[in-house]
Amino acid sequence: MANGPGPDVGPLSRQLASVDANRLAVEDRQELASELREVVALLPDSLRLEHVERITGIDPGVVNASGDPDAYLERLLDVALADTVEPSLDESPIHSPVWFSTAGNRDNPMSVFSTRDTVVFANLDSTGSDDALVKWLQVDTGEPVLFKKVALRANERTRVWVRDFEGFSPGTYKVEFYSVESLELLSSGSYQVR
Repeated sequence: MANGPGPDVGPLSRQLASVDANRLAVEDRQELASELREVVALLPDSLRLEHVERITGIDPGVVNASGDPDAYLERLLDVALADTVEPSLDESPIHSPVWFSTAGNRDNPMSVFSTRDTVVFANLDSTGSDDALVKWLQVDTGEPVLFKKVALRANERTRVWVRDFEGFSPGTYKVEFYSVESLELLSSGSYQVR
């Protein structure tokens, strides 16, 4: 990992943040992803770790304990950019799929929600008690809904929910759970809002 003060990346990062990735051609998406990776690489270690913790809740100690912090941060960037400005990672999860509901009720798993629904639960039947990184994405726009660390319950259901008091925008939504320790895909699922 690079150390020391980095160049002023503020203007470039602001420019990247203002781009609607969903409207970009494939070549432009690849260029945006490449520029974003360059910006991240230019940041000093302490600033990269600070941003990771602020955005995801992942403790810098986890990154440093990975054995290769640069590889961990590169993988985290892969996870963050997939389905937004880069293609899907096309990985197989190691747990059963995420299932969805409006009340966290397993007796009524849902795959289609109404735009009038204001709460959606993503449910994972986990076997471990590790922490997970949840990536919740509106696929059609590439807009992140949630990207944060959550605690998994050992051999129990873990529920994560999002709320939009005005109802959710129509489209396809995707939820993925990654192991915080290894960033391995634990589970994923998708649903529609119509």
